[in-house]
Amino acid sequence: MRPPYPAPLAGSQPGRHRLGTALLLALGLTTTATHGQQRPAQNFFQPDAAARTAAATSPLAATHARTQALTLDVAGLRAALATAPPESWAGAAPLVLALPQPDGTNARFALREAPVMEPALAARFPQIKTYAGVGLDDATATVRLDLTPRGFHAQVLSSTGPGFLIDPVSPTDTRHGLSYYPQDAHASTSPAARCQTVVTPAEEKASAARVATWRGAGGAAPVRLSGAQLRTYRFTLSATPEFSAACGN
Repeated sequence: MRPPYPAPLAGSQPGRHRLGTALLLALGLTTTATHGQQRPAQNFFQPDAAARTAAATSPLAATHARTQALTLDVAGLRAALATAPPESWAGAAPLVLALPQPDGTNARFALREAPVMEPALAARFPQIKTYAGVGLDDATATVRLDLTPRGFHAQVLSSTGPGFLIDPVSPTDTRHGLSYYPQDAHASTSPAARCQTVVTPAEEKASAARVATWRGAGGAAPVRLSGAQLRTYRFTLSATPEFSAACGN
């Protein structure tokens, strides 16, 4: 069970400093005394030989041209994610987490816990945790990730670069994962997708105008259309038995 979050310390600079230091230590980050810069001291994803061996028989790796095989420090990652504040805590410092990209580089994200189950259902399954974040290196990037008994999953979307996914190498191996670009799937193993939407010239013009507005002057990052207000919706999601079975029920 995760310990309760500390109450916000209003008007207390030393209190805020202690809270920030505690978060850094919990995340495996340190600060330099001279410049106050953060530097990572712990890595939860390792592209080692064990990961490459596990990926050698992975159906996911076989169907994508570019992948990076990873060994996950599951316990360390779970402990770090437990320090992410709830998304309802607008003033709380987010968890900073680096995710490995398929090209071998890392992308940093500011994360908050974003529950997708109603409280009563979440209490029945405390091992299922979901998070949302925004990019620190790419301001247009967003991420949704989860850590469950089925392993670690992350989906990154960006309007300025390719998005990528991180998934377990197989349904039975949650310690090893793959970072990959979904657009790299081999055409021979993926059904051809064909858009059948008919777009009128007026709609194309309106879409181009919106894109120009989002980019803003001087190539600024697109405006996030969801706004700053947190909205919570309650809905029921249904799926076919085939889809549920494929996802492990």
